[in-house]
Amino acid sequence: MKKLLSLLIHTKNDDYHHDLLYRMQRALDLNLYFINKLGKTRSKLFEIIYVDWGSEKKLSKSLYVHKDFKNSVKFIHVNKKTAKRYSKKFSNFFNPNISFNVGILKSKGKFILATGCDQFFNKQNLENLIN
Repeated sequence: MKKLLSLLIHTKNDDYHHDLLYRMQRALDLNLYFINKLGKTRSKLFEIIYVDWGSEKKLSKSLYVHKDFKNSVKFIHVNKKTAKRYSKKFSNFFNPNISFNVGILKSKGKFILATGCDQFFNKQNLENLIN
C-alpha cells in the first residue's frame, strides 16, 4: 500500500548518550500514539522507517513496537561489515547520507521526512504534514 508520508530515521544502537535508547523508545511511542489519534483511515497514511546503521545489537530487538503498529514501523538493519565499507571517510562508521538513501529506497511514502531518532510529532504537526 502506498503511504503518503514516511518518517525516516537513521540511527545506531550504540547508546552514545546514556539515555538515547530511552529517548528513541519514548519518541517512537509518542509518534505512534499521535498517528493513532488521527483515526484509522488517516493513520494508515504514515510509516516510520528506522535505518539501523551497523549496530551490534539490532535496534529492532531493543525498541518495543506494540503488535497493533507492526505494519507501521519498519526496521532496516545494515550489518556492521557493510556499514564499515560504506563509511570509510567517517571515523565512527556512521554515514548519514548512505543510510538515508537506504531508507529512501525502502520507503513506500509519496513524501519522506528525514527526522531525528528522538523527535516526535504531535497530532497537529501530523495533520499539517497531511495537508
